[in-house]
Amino acid sequence: MCRLNRSLYGLKQAGREWGVLFASFLISWGFIRSSIDTCLFTYAKSGLILWMLVYVDDCIIVDNDESLRARFVADLSRRFPADDRGELTWMLGLAVHECIATARPVH
Repeated sequence: MCRLNRSLYGLKQAGREWGVLFASFLISWGFIRSSIDTCLFTYAKSGLILWMLVYVDDCIIVDNDESLRARFVADLSRRFPADDRGELTWMLGLAVHECIATARPVH
């Protein structure tokens, strides 16, 4: 326990150690790290989708199944101090509004 605490707090590589620890948790859950953007993790099984975008210690979760998200957040909360703040309204100082777009033909 002392070695883990020391590697996560107070050392220059603490951010990297945190990233490795968090990514290993996501990968053990079945997520795949994007090769284009290493902050994006995707989970897709049997038509169920979870996307997780990680920025330092903030995460955005996008899903198509509320029960899958609830199970994931419960597992995440058991492993790390985390809370589900509901629908996204602010991220990194930007206001987020739901937008539903429809495809229109280009003339």
